[in-house]
Amino acid sequence: MNKILLILALIVPKLAIAKIQCNEKTKHPIFCSILKLRPHLNRDFAFKLSNHIHKYSQMYKIDPYRSIAIIMQESSFRNVHTTKTVMFKKRELCDQLPYKKCILPQYTILKGIQDIGIFQLNVATLKDYKLNPIQAMEDIEYATYCHFLILKSKMKLCKKYGKDSWTCYHSRTPKLRKRYKKMVDKYYFPKKTK
Repeated sequence: MNKILLILALIVPKLAIAKIQCNEKTKHPIFCSILKLRPHLNRDFAFKLSNHIHKYSQMYKIDPYRSIAIIMQESSFRNVHTTKTVMFKKRELCDQLPYKKCILPQYTILKGIQDIGIFQLNVATLKDYKLNPIQAMEDIEYATYCHFLILKSKMKLCKKYGKDSWTCYHSRTPKLRKRYKKMVDKYYFPKKTK
């Protein structure tokens, strides 16, 4: 009997998510907004993400639809990690011969993750905010929290830009902010209020 109840407890929420209708009367507009941009996205993942976005957008008083547009621009809702290759100079050796014949410098090439997850959170930025990059890679709720915390902070830094202060999430350079705004606005569909 307990096994049957456990199985039903696991199945019923999935059936409920599968039955959510996305129309003007939906009780899950954030979820539906995500599916509008990515119709074939796993519905369970989209529902969890929409709940996290709702929770943290309320906490930080940020438009959830702006964050959805940012996710679409950054990763198309794919959990990807971008890498960066860095070259470090190891050492330079020179002979002590009269002609100072030098041996070419030796280098070490390292490849590391620069941006993580669906929000493309920058690892250096996470560290600056004393946030855990590993947890942000593995836990979508924590990644969502990190996104809203960083976005709110960047908006405060750039409050002089008014309603476009969110563009500092990408850069503080005017030319880059303007380009980013244009790219993100393609995916921005705020909920219509009556």
